[in-house]
Amino acid sequence: MDLVFFALPRHDGDYSSTSYSLAKELSREHRVFYIENPFTYLDYFKMRSNEEIKKRKSALLKGKDVYTKIEDFPNLTIITPKLVLPINWLSQGEFYNSLAKVNDKIVFKAIKKVKKDFDLKDFIFINSFNPLFGKSFIDKIGAKLFIYHTVDDISQAAYLYKHGLDLENEMVQLADLTITTSKELKKLKSDYGKYIYHLPNACEVELFKRAHQDLPKPDEIKDIEGKLVTYTGNIEERVNYSLCLELAKQHQDKTFLYVGPLNSQEPEKNGLINQKNVRFIGARDLTELPAYLKYSDCAIIPFAYNKQTKSIYPLKINEYLASGTPVVSTRFSDDINDFDDVANLVQTDEEFVLEVDKAINEESEEKRNKRIAKSESNSWSHRAKEFWEILELYQKESGAKLEL
Repeated sequence: MDLVFFALPRHDGDYSSTSYSLAKELSREHRVFYIENPFTYLDYFKMRSNEEIKKRKSALLKGKDVYTKIEDFPNLTIITPKLVLPINWLSQGEFYNSLAKVNDKIVFKAIKKVKKDFDLKDFIFINSFNPLFGKSFIDKIGAKLFIYHTVDDISQAAYLYKHGLDLENEMVQLADLTITTSKELKKLKSDYGKYIYHLPNACEVELFKRAHQDLPKPDEIKDIEGKLVTYTGNIEERVNYSLCLELAKQHQDKTFLYVGPLNSQEPEKNGLINQKNVRFIGARDLTELPAYLKYSDCAIIPFAYNKQTKSIYPLKINEYLASGTPVVSTRFSDDINDFDDVANLVQTDEEFVLEVDKAINEESEEKRNKRIAKSESNSWSHRAKEFWEILELYQKESGAKLEL
């Protein structure tokens, strides 16, 4: 059974994504076609000198060279659609809907090309958190099964919220089944679809276990002699920056390293970025992260308590655990509570400040091995197996015959 993903994250994005990680793992035994979120004409104008645009130029402008192969995943094909209209700024209404149909035709054309070029007949179509596209063609693509995959609370996603909230709920209604990455998301979508299943995030365990190997110390931290506390991932509104500032002030003997794209002005506004023991080094490729974690004494998830974080199962928790690094995190969601046995979970900022020292000082080989074992039970290979188990369960509950 072939699988066609239409996903919001692009394969070469600044941080690891659920959609692409799952697609890669499923491609180990199945052909997987990963259609990336389209760039708009406005994106092209603003970013035309960026490498991510330059290497896609032929596909974006002419519809040529649209396929990209991934060396380590021979069954995985990346597809770049042509440019689409920038319409997110428009208000809801007929004009937006008519232009959305124009954009849908562009994406649908890419899907039809894939079907023709690769002789797709029996395939599963998965819209992974990209409800801005597909409403007008979902009944025309000829998939044996349509799955909607939600990975975040879309009501809290700044760009997607305007049109995406209503469109996502419609997608859940249209889908044969919906898969959610967190328990909270399953609750949120249960009013819109009959068949809602929970498939948590996971980790590329073997990649992050490289932190146990003899990796060279990254240049950005070569001069650090004291303890190193690290955060990896997108640096945006889910982070509690007042807590991060307090950590830096209360732990002057440690260096706090933030690895990931900086998509918030808060670190500058509250002075975090100017602290002498704080370093923001920007985005790094996923394959580079194990080296930073290898030399880290503690890894943190200082998430705030809000509606967005309540629905999060963070990819980084298992990445940290696979590296063997002690973890301190707030109890921001039901899902993070499942890691109470291997991470130092706290309720308040005050507890967090104290727990960093505790996590470092009470480290042991037994705790390290327990963390690694926990991550191994949350690998993407396990999630791929659970994905097919969900489809088997769906068949039993719905009476559908998929011949998986």
